[in-house]
Amino acid sequence: DWTYRQQTRTYSSGHYAPGQSGGMYYGPTRVFDRYTLPVVANTIGRGVDTRSDVYSFGATMYHLLTGYRPDVDFKAIIPINRFNIELYPAFAAIISKCMSLDPSDRYRDGVALNNALKNIYELDEEYIAYKKGCFRRKLISGILIGAGALMLAGGFFLNRNITDSRYNELIAEIRADIEQGQYDGVSDLIDEVREIDSARIDSYVEEAMLYYKTGDYDRSIEIAQKAIGNSTIGGSDEKKSRADLYYVMGDAYLEKEDYANASSALESAIDLYDGNNLYYRDYAISLAKAQYLDKAEEVLSKAIEANLNEDSVKYCEAEIAFAKRELDEADAKFHAVLNESDDLELVTRSTLMLSRCYRERGDIDARIAFLDEQIGKADRSIQMRLIRELADSWVMKAHIDSDQAPDCYTHALEQYRKLYDNGSRTITLLENISACCQNSGRIDEALEKADEMINLYPESYLGYVRKAFVLAEIENRKDPAERNYREFEEVFNRARELSENSGDETSEDMANLIETYNSVVEGGWLS
Repeated sequence: DWTYRQQTRTYSSGHYAPGQSGGMYYGPTRVFDRYTLPVVANTIGRGVDTRSDVYSFGATMYHLLTGYRPDVDFKAIIPINRFNIELYPAFAAIISKCMSLDPSDRYRDGVALNNALKNIYELDEEYIAYKKGCFRRKLISGILIGAGALMLAGGFFLNRNITDSRYNELIAEIRADIEQGQYDGVSDLIDEVREIDSARIDSYVEEAMLYYKTGDYDRSIEIAQKAIGNSTIGGSDEKKSRADLYYVMGDAYLEKEDYANASSALESAIDLYDGNNLYYRDYAISLAKAQYLDKAEEVLSKAIEANLNEDSVKYCEAEIAFAKRELDEADAKFHAVLNESDDLELVTRSTLMLSRCYRERGDIDARIAFLDEQIGKADRSIQMRLIRELADSWVMKAHIDSDQAPDCYTHALEQYRKLYDNGSRTITLLENISACCQNSGRIDEALEKADEMINLYPESYLGYVRKAFVLAEIENRKDPAERNYREFEEVFNRARELSENSGDETSEDMANLIETYNSVVEGGWLS
């Protein structure tokens, strides 16, 4: 009997083989770092019901003064006077009135709001202090009065299309769902947003981020590139949103180990908007991963000058140490961030990078135990990322320990199924499920998932490659007299045709399948 090759495609970055020094090693198991796009600030609503815009004004002031966006659930919003910030009680009352749950309790329009701002001093206990020259409060109040007058003079609250308010509500809902890891139904919401206005760029930012966070990096990049290249999408006032598109695209390239394009995209984000020091942080990380260590440290210095917070600095230093193969230093810094930071994203990244530290030391069992522990106490919004890492780790263990391989593939399959049940349908995930099923003896399910790949991605050769491998094994398990490889041949020909059309005819996937096909021919089963 002939044999054939196959491998599970997992989400990994280039890595050093245990004991290796020098350049990066790209083995069969590929496990990526994950990054999250910062949320883009909501635009103020502009509906015909002026009280919706009064709420938006109050919500914007709330965000600027507290540093927190109001909860999507009105009833869960923390009153502004509960925050430990210096604020006029009268102005706090105005913001609270703007954000009242019942629209009838809000200011009826910009005229009423402007009058309230003009008369704020008569309502405030510190009016006298203001009169004596409290410069800071005078400045803040003057800005707010000017803002109210500007909105009034420009007719900000009047004669606007009510659908614009609905657009902003949907964008807020999409962001909340993505942040909380609730991806089911988000695509439908994005479609609804596009029906309202397909020319605004923020919906494309959210769509790119959705695919990024669900692990479909190619699709994320495609969405970002199309939006950036379409002159009808986005205006001159949306530079920050366009910068965010470059940012999420850059991080998606990082996941694909394409460090040249990652660095280019992140640099473009900085060129468009240099006010987000996270762009500098991830730009430095992309340079470190590409082994441009001096440049990475230079960019990190710029981020520090731009007041990058201490946790982010420590994390970036850990990434640079990891790239230098200074694993003890990297391990210590990642652990410090994991144990001390309140930033959920940095905690997640540190968890994933500590997993890679175990990998680089060749301690796969410790890596699996570490991830298992972290998943048990992780926030739901990040569990899927850690579960993907754990699944990949089980696949790596299967490659290392052939005696336990079937059990390892079963454990990996359990984790991949959790991703599937959470709504992920990327071609890589389906391919991994199919391969794990095949390697653990679940042939029917392996074939089912290969067919699902073909149905969802009919123009990709990968689904046909996967199905061909499964069909080959089905026939190979039969008695020689009962074997029939004609369906295998048909699927093989379709895979080869699609790979040639895509320019991937020399890929490792096709090379392995061609080797399998040649084995069948040499065995006399096909002519």
